[in-house]
Amino acid sequence: MKNEEIKTTEQLRKILNDAANEVRSGSMELDHARALLQQSKKICEKFYSKTISAMTDPEVDLSMLRKKFPSEPFR
Repeated sequence: MKNEEIKTTEQLRKILNDAANEVRSGSMELDHARALLQQSKKICEKFYSKTISAMTDPEVDLSMLRKKFPSEPFR
């Protein structure tokens, strides 16, 4: 895996899916996958925090959020 900044939930999903496939095929150690999962959890928490913060800001345009996070259910 490359050391790129993860900016979308889709990127994170792909990384986790690839890791699961590597564990399944035996090319990734289970301990490494567990560490990756812990880091992913932290990233998800940051995504969630930023999203909630943006949603509660009256100045934020929800259409911008829908474009940036298309898989999230904004009202």
